[in-house]
Amino acid sequence: MPDAGWLAVADLHYGFEVHRQITHGALLPDFGMAEVEDRLAELMADYGVTKVILVGDIMDGAGSADLTADFLYRIEARGAELICISGNHDRSGLRSRRSFVPWHCAEGNCFFHHGHQPKEAAKAFAEVVPQPLGWTQIQGHLHPAVQVCDGAGLKLVLPALVELPSHAPSERSFVLPAFSPWARGGSPPTATVAEWVCAKGHVWQVI
Repeated sequence: MPDAGWLAVADLHYGFEVHRQITHGALLPDFGMAEVEDRLAELMADYGVTKVILVGDIMDGAGSADLTADFLYRIEARGAELICISGNHDRSGLRSRRSFVPWHCAEGNCFFHHGHQPKEAAKAFAEVVPQPLGWTQIQGHLHPAVQVCDGAGLKLVLPALVELPSHAPSERSFVLPAFSPWARGGSPPTATVAEWVCAKGHVWQVI
């Protein structure tokens, strides 16, 4: 939301390649962390962002806690306020160094939660927002993606922004695409209102 000065991203899974090597012995190319940081810095600069809302799964696992903490300090040093929402991958090694919240309610009638605890989030939303008219729920966790095929065998899997059916009039609900290049293999929920494919420099709606 460039007019309001905030940016929300989900599922950075920072340190994926390092954590997976430590815990599983996986030999992965070391590019994901640099891509996440560079893209986030570019978006912040392009849109004049003053607040970054990280909608859960900021880190990938215990093996990436220190790297993720250092990354967050660098982002903060760019002049942005950070809101860190707890996700199912965010471990105590990072939570002990950063303040986390289970959800965030602000920014022009928006309610943010990661999405891994839907019942708890629904209860919190009902308590915080007794009249949901005009509110928007924003979550991550599902890593929605869309397959794009050319009919000749080429297939691309691209992250997607998905709008879900709402449970009340004038209420909207969105699932953010995974920001990590390692977490783009999900699929959209079965019931959707609309989907937008997200590629570098381009966003287009799936018809």
